Amino acid sequence: MKKIIPVIAIAAALCFTTSCGKKNTSDYSDVCQSASFDECFEMEQPMAMKSERAMSSNRMNDAASSSVERKLILNGSARIETKSLKGLSEKVEEWVKKYGGYISSSDSWESATSVTVRIPSKHFYEAMNAASGFGKIINHSINTNDVTDTYYDLETRIETKKILRDKLQGYLKQATNLKDMLEVERQLNEVQTELESIEGRMKRLSGQIDYSTITIEFFLPTGQTETGYDYPDYGEGFREFKLNVLYFLKALVFGIIYIIVYGIPLAALALLLFWLLFGKVGIIRKLFNKLKK
Repeated sequence: MKKIIPVIAIAAALCFTTSCGKKNTSDYSDVCQSASFDECFEMEQPMAMKSERAMSSNRMNDAASSSVERKLILNGSARIETKSLKGLSEKVEEWVKKYGGYISSSDSWESATSVTVRIPSKHFYEAMNAASGFGKIINHSINTNDVTDTYYDLETRIETKKILRDKLQGYLKQATNLKDMLEVERQLNEVQTELESIEGRMKRLSGQIDYSTITIEFFLPTGQTETGYDYPDYGEGFREFKLNVLYFLKALVFGIIYIIVYGIPLAALALLLFWLLFGKVGIIRKLFNKLKK
């Protein structure tokens, strides 16, 4: 069991695909009958890497062809003008239940409501078309994200991780000393952690593929409320006009006061300095004349 780690690597690599697994295992057994574990690992490693690359290439070719189901994430949105928001939530619930979906979130304001729903992807386009029954569609959009390659890549990684996990569990049962048991358990824990992480990603991706997201914003026509059109309040407008005039007069009065309090003294000081330096007294002017002489 001292050389169990190379054996683990060989076994995991050989089991990447079930289609070529039997052939590779047979060849591997014939070679290893007359070679040591290290020599067998060195001879089989290129074969294992080639099998892994072939498997990935086949998956990508299948995903690129029309022989496999495309994996798409569909998202839609729409802005709909409606005459009334009353009873809208009940209508939306009926619409969602009709297509086997559910309401993910909703927000309401005085004159608008936003709803996000999850609809089975097979009913996505039908549900989007039926949304026109809520009112006048102002705009709408549909976004399609092709995740076929990602989906099948995760599927392949899950398969290989499960094969490696099963092999490691078998080696753990065969381990005869503590060192080998600890090493196999360490690798088994790493593989199990990676497997759970990949399965989590696969679950989230599958959820986005199976259920499409539709976000709809409902709003009332401009100037309209639930009780009718909101006409301008002329009395309120006149009161606002008077307040604006008062604020303007107040600012004007304070401006004049500031000019009287601060502007006049500053102007008087400037005139005094000019009179002393350049005017009748002319200190600077007299000093300049003396220097000139």
